[in-house]
This record gives sequence, structure tokens and C-alpha cells, in this order.
Amino acid sequence: MEEIKTLLEKVLDIRASVLRDYVRDLEEDLAKRKGLFAVAEQLEEGQDGQPVDTADAVVMSMNDYMYRFPIGYLEAELTKTKYELSICLAELNLSTAPESKYDIEKIKQIPIKDFIGRFTVIRNHSQAICPIHREKTPSLQIYEKTNSWFCFGHGSGGSVIDFMMELNKYSLNEALEDLNKLV
Repeated sequence: MEEIKTLLEKVLDIRASVLRDYVRDLEEDLAKRKGLFAVAEQLEEGQDGQPVDTADAVVMSMNDYMYRFPIGYLEAELTKTKYELSICLAELNLSTAPESKYDIEKIKQIPIKDFIGRFTVIRNHSQAICPIHREKTPSLQIYEKTNSWFCFGHGSGGSVIDFMMELNKYSLNEALEDLNKLV
């Protein structure tokens, strides 16, 4: 049994390492494409920011095709990968943690909407301004059916435990200790 646990830890550690590298590569590619797009936008502007002739209009639409669409794809891929990495790290923390004195499954049953509602105003369709990072428009989505959350602004999510860890920069044990008081 111990061999299986060790093997699982190794697999999770390798997966986390690969995901970290992929996130870094995506962030670098995204920054590079945004820089190229900014340069392309400066080059395409006429006197008033409008295309001067048909050739300029074609260049503007090509810039959209070459930069804006790939940037959107990269941003979506980065968000998805960061979420996968956060789940992998949570699994790794749980698998390497010593036997916990906390009932993790019971803690995960704390209603996420009520818990997050302590830190921010929850609006229609279970959306809220994320209290973890600064923002002007709601990017935090609460999923009541799965009792989970995801912030599209900084690309992380998970259970009430993950929220507590992100919000307070807690370790897993610190988050479990605080949340255990609510069970």
C-alpha cells in the first residue's frame, strides 16, 4: 500500500511540474503576442485611428486574425491550465499530508455560497467580485451544485478549502484548522 502511495505522489509531482512549465510557457507566449499586437495596432493607425484605405482595412483585419484571436485562445488555455494545476497541487498536498485530525469531507460540505458571501457581495447568477484579487467586474463564479468556485480573473478555484488557502495565503493545515471551527 505504501508503494502505491509513493507512486501516486511521484505521478502528481511530475504532473504538477509539467503544468507549471506549461503555465510559464503560456504566460511568455501571451506576453509576446500582446506586445506584437500593440506594435501592430500602432502601425495600423491612420491619422484618426481609422483605416485610410482598403489596404489599411485589410491589414487591420489581418492583425485581428494574427494576434487578437490567438491571444483569446492563449488566455483561455492559461486559465484552464492554472485551474488544473491548482487541483493537482491540492491532490498532492492531501496525498503527502499526514493523517489529518480534521474531517476533510465534512469541511468540504460547508456551503460555498454562504462562506464566500462573508467576504464579498454575491450577485445574480452566483457571480461576485473576487476578494482574492483586485478587480472592477465580477469574475468569481460559484457553482452550488458542486459546492465549488472558480475565479476567471486569476484562474484558480476549487472547494471551500482552496478558497480559504487562496484568500489568506494559508497552508492546507492552517485552512483546515480555521474551517474546522465552522463544522
